[in-house]
Amino acid sequence: MVDFDPTTPGNSDLISNYPANERAERQKLEDWVNFDHFEADGKHRAARFKELAGDPTVIANEIALYSKLVGGQSELFIKDENALVFQMTNAGEFQTPLTARGDLLTRNATVLTRLARGTANQVLRSDGTDLAWVTPTPGFDFGSLPLIPLPRGHISGLGMTWTDANTITSARGMCRNNGDNDNIVLLASLAKDIDATWVAGAGGGLNATDFASGGSDAEADTWYHVFVIDNGAGVEDVGFDKLLNAGNLLADASYTNARRIGSVLTDASRDILEFTQVGDHFLWVVPVNDLPAEALVTASRTATLSTPLGVKCWAQIHAVHDGNISEKETWIHSPDQTDAAANEDIGRGTVLTGQAGGSGSANVDVRTGTASNVRYVSSVASAQTLGISTQGWFDRRGQDD
Repeated sequence: MVDFDPTTPGNSDLISNYPANERAERQKLEDWVNFDHFEADGKHRAARFKELAGDPTVIANEIALYSKLVGGQSELFIKDENALVFQMTNAGEFQTPLTARGDLLTRNATVLTRLARGTANQVLRSDGTDLAWVTPTPGFDFGSLPLIPLPRGHISGLGMTWTDANTITSARGMCRNNGDNDNIVLLASLAKDIDATWVAGAGGGLNATDFASGGSDAEADTWYHVFVIDNGAGVEDVGFDKLLNAGNLLADASYTNARRIGSVLTDASRDILEFTQVGDHFLWVVPVNDLPAEALVTASRTATLSTPLGVKCWAQIHAVHDGNISEKETWIHSPDQTDAAANEDIGRGTVLTGQAGGSGSANVDVRTGTASNVRYVSSVASAQTLGISTQGWFDRRGQDD
């Protein structure tokens, strides 16, 4: 930039051609320019804004940067063509909604806003629109976990207790549903009756189709699967269904999600056989004699055990040889294995008898088929017998599906 000399004309004109007031205005202009610009290259030294009394009008395709008096101090503002105003400074510092360590910056329906840090052990939860901190309840995170997908096949809690001949009580717990697209969280234990139609909450638990099939009761000598169910909006319940997908139960309750948490068996009197459960292990209080005394045969046969129908389980059985034929052996195996002659020497012997007049027994775990069945074959054909009683079973309850 070139300094302006107010005493010298810019050309051959006489200095008298420049009135004093014009020379003063030209000097003022130079002072203004030099105040905000560097003389060498004309770049801005700083941008200075005079306080406005209010927000300016902004037309389309423009944005305004200006200052306005706030609490006795000039603050910087920005306004866009949609009339959105944001205060950029506050008390002389760059404006931010964050005021404390741990604060988060989020946006509500219109502007950026502060989400204060949560308290110790809280978790951040979204309702699909906004974020909020929530406090988990002790033991299970029932307050927030429904929005956090559980691993496929997950189940925790939800253990069943035989309460009486008609009633099962499910413990509280959580699981992934059968379709692996939602969580189911039972907030409190719930007792359900198999001899009454399903109602919400404690009470009847048998779906209407199976209730009618049993003549207004459960059927005798029948397996029923126990499900925890959910309506997709956080309302959970429990019920019984012969179907493995809980189709009848879900239809009765107008619910959408289900997960099998176990199965129960009725006896000839339509009462639930008593059992105990620890995790995936179910144990009959009184072992069930499923094969009382079957003659030994060398052809493979099927035995039906007291384990859940429609589900492959690990049956815990007690097998007994009774008779006086020496060195006989029987192989009890899964229907998923190829049938073959019993032969202990190559691993196909479950129950052995070592001498004439003796008997043999064994406790064995065998994987069943979906018909609650196992296969057995003996090394000799004889009128002497094989007996099998079911002690209990391991049921993974969908964890491997």
